Parts: sequence; structure tokens; C-alpha cells
Amino acid sequence: MRSSQPKNSLPLEAKLEKRANLFALTFLALTIAALTCKLLFTNRILAGLDLFTYFYPYWHLAAKAIKEGRVPLWNPNLFMGSPLLANSQLSFFYGINWPLLVWFTPPQAVKISIALHLFVAGFATWLLAKKGLKLSSWASLFSAVSFSAGGFLVAQAEHVNQLEVMAWLPLLILLVNRNLLAASAILSLMVFAGHFQAFYISLVAVAVYALFSIPADRGRSFLRLLGALLIGIGLAAVQLIPSLELTSLSIRSHGLTYQDATAFSLRPFLLAYSLLPPAGFKPEVVFGSRAFTEYIAYQGILCLLLALAGLLAPKKKWPWAALALLGLFLAFGRANPLYRLLYEFVPGFSSFRAPARWMLLYALGLSMLAGIGLDSLRSVSLRPYPLLLGAGLLFLAPSLLLSPPPIKALIPWGSASLLGLGFILAAHIKRFPKWPAVILLAAELVVASRKMPLNHPTAPQAFSTWRTAPLHLALAQEEGGQFRFLSYSSLVFDPGDLSEMRSAYLELLGEEAFYDYVVAIKQKEILAPNLPALYGLQAVDGYDGGLLPLRDFVKVTSLMHYSGQKAMDGRLYQFIHSMPPDPLLDLFNVRFVVTDKVYDLWVDGVYYDLALGASLKAGETLTVTLPEAFPATGIGFISWIEGSSPEHGTPVAKVEVLLRGGQRFSFTLKAGEDTSPEACSGAGCARLVGQMPDFAEPAMRGSKLYHSVKEWGRWGEVEKVVFRGLLEEGNWHLKGSSLVNKPAGAFYPLPISDQGPFLLVHSGDVKVYENLDFLPRAILVHGEEAVPAELDDPYALEEAVRRSIKPGEEALIEQYGEEKVVIRVRLNEPGYLVLTDAFYPGWEARSLRLGPLPVRKVWGYFRAVSLPAGEDVIEFVYRPNSFRIGLSLSVLTGLFVIVLRFGQALVEKGLGAKRPKLR
Repeated sequence: MRSSQPKNSLPLEAKLEKRANLFALTFLALTIAALTCKLLFTNRILAGLDLFTYFYPYWHLAAKAIKEGRVPLWNPNLFMGSPLLANSQLSFFYGINWPLLVWFTPPQAVKISIALHLFVAGFATWLLAKKGLKLSSWASLFSAVSFSAGGFLVAQAEHVNQLEVMAWLPLLILLVNRNLLAASAILSLMVFAGHFQAFYISLVAVAVYALFSIPADRGRSFLRLLGALLIGIGLAAVQLIPSLELTSLSIRSHGLTYQDATAFSLRPFLLAYSLLPPAGFKPEVVFGSRAFTEYIAYQGILCLLLALAGLLAPKKKWPWAALALLGLFLAFGRANPLYRLLYEFVPGFSSFRAPARWMLLYALGLSMLAGIGLDSLRSVSLRPYPLLLGAGLLFLAPSLLLSPPPIKALIPWGSASLLGLGFILAAHIKRFPKWPAVILLAAELVVASRKMPLNHPTAPQAFSTWRTAPLHLALAQEEGGQFRFLSYSSLVFDPGDLSEMRSAYLELLGEEAFYDYVVAIKQKEILAPNLPALYGLQAVDGYDGGLLPLRDFVKVTSLMHYSGQKAMDGRLYQFIHSMPPDPLLDLFNVRFVVTDKVYDLWVDGVYYDLALGASLKAGETLTVTLPEAFPATGIGFISWIEGSSPEHGTPVAKVEVLLRGGQRFSFTLKAGEDTSPEACSGAGCARLVGQMPDFAEPAMRGSKLYHSVKEWGRWGEVEKVVFRGLLEEGNWHLKGSSLVNKPAGAFYPLPISDQGPFLLVHSGDVKVYENLDFLPRAILVHGEEAVPAELDDPYALEEAVRRSIKPGEEALIEQYGEEKVVIRVRLNEPGYLVLTDAFYPGWEARSLRLGPLPVRKVWGYFRAVSLPAGEDVIEFVYRPNSFRIGLSLSVLTGLFVIVLRFGQALVEKGLGAKRPKLR
């Protein structure tokens, strides 16, 4: 009897099927290599915001701890001290990254990890399709390529810990019903990867899969999932218990507002741009943000078309169709009326932002449906297919009509659709082989990925080079002593060497990568959070979108700005736009302040520094002593009058300029002529040169800035300038003043401040001020009024602290480590030792004379101990119970797993011995 199929039909496909495993791994590896070629085969690095300012510093801290052979429990560099291990996004126990952290720099380690986990995602998906769904090798490979090289994972790749969690999801689904202990290990690995939102979404995915499994297996699937989850949580307790403790003290402990929780929701009117490959348009333009990656979930047009065919398959489809639909449903977030109910009543939905990340379910579900569709093309009827295709187009129609795509996008979309439909018809009617589908999909996704940040790496110098401001602070730190700095500079300034950067890198890197390079350089210049950790510098600020900052940090630092908003992620520079109150800088141990020159003024070629300022009324004086005499011929002022409207010509201030040799010049500044000219214009009137911005201190907002200059004809070496207020009603507000040498075209901006003595120690792309009267990190004080639990009035507190300091007493820091601080003290009478590091459970104090001491919270955020008179040595040591309990639970669970596995092996061996041997 003759076969209905020709003898040599599909020879290539049949031969390759025999070598399926090796070919699948090789093709998948080549696809990922093509996708990440600019990362793997060049020395370039990624410099996206989260990678550069968050993951690189944290990976640096993790690498440092591994090389030193210790567990990194505390981070003294950020947030004025904060838990480090408890911050899950450190991913310290995610051992897969350890070799990378030891052998490579953070940027190199991250890009290798990205490529590795894209491959892991593909291989896990191939195993799920091949072993779990029993799909053919080609269909399994198609699903693997779609999920691992698709837009969702590729777009999220810079959120490296999310990728590290999501890559294991397919393997977890496969193992839950096959190997309980292996599934538990994968669950613990996902916890250690460090992104709880991705872990939460993954658990929902497994639960949905179990829900739609065979009814007879449904109960068993849920029980196995529960068992795997309990064992996995036990194995990961060393991470989970400290993280839960941190969660209870986090600013997010009570959940996010609905507005915050639904930020980065999928946008219905841009749905087509989310689900279709970015061809013929720039995603950052369409979505109006360089954070467009949160909205991307294209898996390939051919994948979409085959997924529709997968819906026609008689079985295997329902779990994956449910996952895809649920992912889309939840990703709409704020645009989904039912999401509010989930936010209010379902645990977890109020704890996380970015509902668009639920598209993970869509990406995996669609990829598996497409594999099912590819396998079923030869066996199902395609008569209902046009209806499904029409429904899909109808689903996308509103976004296509409301936000019409350009012709440059419609042509590739249409061409890919026609090619995909042609393949489907050929495979159905003419028994066309499956392998071209895999190649077409890989080519489509590799080309589409060129619009993703993954393929815009920049020069490695963005990470490796120093800038002047961090270098200045690092040199100051080498001189010794503990201090912090505060940076409140924005990123709108242009670096002074921008033209040199453009000449060196623009043509080489391209526009997108060059943009990232410049932004990275500016972030280094202002020491944006969390970059201080790279240099070992200690900052007031920090950046975290997860469990940090602490509630107390947000509360005390809210006194530093006038925005009325909560710094939910840290990043105080987004809220601070002028010099914070001096008492807070002093109390927070802030020696240096970094800011930019964006809101300073240039008038007639003279630069005026407006970062500080002084408000003077009658009888009040401000003296500015120059560190070195400056040869000047005049002095200029930027000022206004607040609280009164004096008549034209009314004296408002007197200025004395003292020169070397005893000579002095005196000038009287008058209303209208030198400052606020309420009804003055023309010659002899002060010139309006600007206005205070809306983010200034409330009393100053909108105040008009006036400029005037006083000259004394011939140059003299100025050593000191004294300003004296004359107004009986209201204040003269001096915002900036500069000495001017007109013949030489030179100037010297004076540091004007009525809060405390500041010295401008660096002026380049940014300015660095030194606060000359900051309080030391460890300080001895006396009286309860100097150690209140909360910080309500910083001015009154600083006064009480300085008043309580006794001469002859000292607190000398002899050792300052991550988890241990040793201080030698000498008190003349009983008092308190205040250490201005964050108060947090687990910090213990011990006296060399007295033994253990109770640690109390003071000043709203810091820690202190009560001491008797005399000399002593005090040790602060961080020994968190949460870590010890978590470690114990992990060890016990690990022993339980070993015993259980050993028992299973014995049972299997016994059963094997009882089986009769076949002859």
C-alpha cells in the first residue's frame, strides 16, 4: 500500500527534527546573540536611568561584599544609612550572578546577565512547550523565540532583576506538577532575584495555569503549588524575613495611593503601538517618555497570527488564552474600571506600580498559543480564522483610529501580516514546513529590537571616568572625618565639555546612545542617587522604587523642601530647588552641598550666584570675608524689598567694602535706584532682570529681581564686604552679589547667606558649597530638650543642641564600618551620645564599661544612647534578628529538603528492587 505522503517529503524538517535539542539550543543562542550583539561583542555599556543610578551602585556594593567574604547587611552611603540586604533588589543571594560580580565591573556583569537570562527564558519556554505541552521541536522553538526575544522581556531588560525573575516562570510552570522540590528551588531563586512584583505576577500565572488544567488534576496542581510555595519561601527566608521587616517601616507599608499604583497603565488609545513591533516610529515619541519600555509587549506579527490559529486547536489552548487575556485585562490598570476593586480588596494590587507589567502573562500566553497554532495548522479547519482575524483587528481599531500610525509603520506592519498569512495558508494547504516560521519570527524580533534601549549602548567612559564634583568630595573624604553631602541639582544644565563630547562620540555612538552618555555624565557630575555608593561617599539622599525609603526618612527630609509632596522614591533633588534650612544641614552632618547654575544670573557679563541669599532689616548685618583678596573696581547686587513698599529714594541698605591696607568704600542703596522700583522706570532706576521661580520658598515666589552696580573707579584688593539693613519696615532681600573688575572683565561672586557660613569651594558645571559649621557625626549633648524623639522645629533643636554642648568633652569616631561604629567618648557630666545615622531595628550599642546599652530614636531619624560621666568606648553593631531568624529558617528548610530528597531516593530504589526483571 502506497503512503499518501511522498517518500522524500520535508527532508530538511525531518532531518532537523532528529537533532531537535541541539538545534533548538544553538538557534536560540544565535538569536539572543544577534539580539544583544552590541552588548556582547563590544565594550559598550547600557546607561539607562535605573541601570546607571540604581543597579550599578547596588551591584558594586554586592560585589564588594562578596570579595570581602561578608554578608552586606547595612549601607551607610545612602539615605543617611539604610538596610542593604533587606532591600530585596540588591539580589545578594541570587548566586547565578556571583561569578559575574567577582570577575566583571557592574556594567559588564549586567549586560552579560541580561543576555544570559534572555537565553534562560527561551530555554525554559522551549522545555515547557516540548515537555509540558508535547509540541513539536519547531513549534516549541517558535514559542521560545517569541517569549525570550519578544518585546516585553527585551523592553524590560534594563530592569535586570525583573528579567531575572521572569526568565524562570516557564520552568516553574513546567515543574510544579512534575517535581515539587525542583519547583521549590526555582521559587526560592525567583525570590532571591529580588523583584517582588514580578514574583507576585509569576505566582498568579502559575495559579491560572493550575486553574485551567485538567479538572481531575486541578486540586492536585493547587496543592503542589502551595507545597512548592511553602518550601520555596522557607528556602528564601534569609531574604524574605529581613525584607518583611523593612516593609513594615517603609514609606509603602500602608500601600500606594491609587494614582501611584496605577502609574504606567497600558494606554488603550496607543494599544497598537504596544502590541505591534516599533517600525517606522520612535516609541519614546509616541508614548511621550523615555520610559516607554513599560508599555511595550510586541511578540511579533507572525506570533499574533499563529496565536489566533492556536485558538482553533481542540485542546491545550485554554490556560494560555486565559493568561494572555488576563494579562491584557490587568495591564490596562487605570483604564480598567474593575482595577479599582482589585486595588481595594485584593492583597498586592495596592503595593505595586506599573500595571502594564501584567503583560508578562500576555507575552507568555501568546507565545505558547502561537506554538500550539503552528503545530495545529495541518490538522484544524481555518474556516473560523477570518472571524478571529477580524475580531483582532476590531480590538486594535480604536487605537489605530484615535492615534493613526504613520505610513512608515503601516507598510512594515502590512507586509509582515501578508507574509504571515501567506505562510499560514501554505502550511495548511500545501503542507509547508514549520522551520521557516521560526526563522521569520527571529528575524522580525531582532529587527524590532533595534528600537529598544538594549541596542543603544553607550561608551564605557560614561561609567569609568571621574567628574570634578565627585572628585572634589572624594579628596575631602580622604582627608578624614565623617561627613555627608546633599545634591539638589537638576539635569537641565549642559556640561562645559559638551562640544568635546559631541566631537568624540556623537558620530561613533549615534543620537540615542550619545544622549544616554551625556545624561550619565551629568548624573555623575551632580552625584545623582545612588551614585555616591560607587565612590564610597555618604549622602543624605538615595533612590529606590521598592522597599526604601523609610517612613521616618521621608518625614524628616520633607522639612528640606516646600513642595508639599512625599519623596516616595527618595531623589530629593526633584523636590529641593533652593538651599535647605541651615539647621537641617547642620543636624544631618552635611558638610558639602552640590547644586547647578541653572537659576543663577548673568548680567552685563557678570555672573551672580543666587543659590543662597540674606534678608536684612534695620540694624541687621551680614559680613562676607573673602578667603583671598580680589582686585575689584565695583560691586553688583541682585535684590528686592519684601514686606513693604518704601518711597523712591528711601535708604534700604548700607554696603561697606574693605580693601587691603585699610581703605574702605561705603555705599547707600536706595529704593527705586538700586532695588525694587515700585514706580520707577528709565535712567537712575534699578533694572529688572528676573523673577523668583514658583518652586522657591513660598514667601519669595514671584518676587522680582533687580540689579544695580556701585563703582569706586580704580581697582583695590577687596578683603571684606559688610551689608547692613536700614529698613524699619520690611526687609531688604539680597539674593546675590558679585565683585567686579571692569577693566579686566573679571568678577567674583560672593557667598551671600544669613543662615550660616558657606564657602564656594568648587565652581564648574556645578557648584560645591562647604557648610562651615555642620555638626559632627557623633556628638555629645545634655538635657532632654537636645534629644527629642521627633524633629519638629529644626531651628529650635539646633539651638538646644549647641547650647547643651560642653567644652572639654569629645566623641571621637575610631572605626566606621558598614555594620560597626566604634566611638571613644569623654563626658564631664551625664549626657547623650547622638550618632546621626539612621535608627533601625537591629542596631545594638555596647559600652566597654557598662555593657549593653538601650538605643533610642532621636531627632526623628537618628540613634542615641544615654551615658554617665567619664571616659568610655561605645560600639554600635548591626545584628538584626530578622537576618538570624531568616537564616535559621532557610537552613532548616534546606535540611528538610535534603532529608525529603534522600527519602524519595530510598523509596525509588526500594521500588526498583521489587520490580521483576524482564528476560
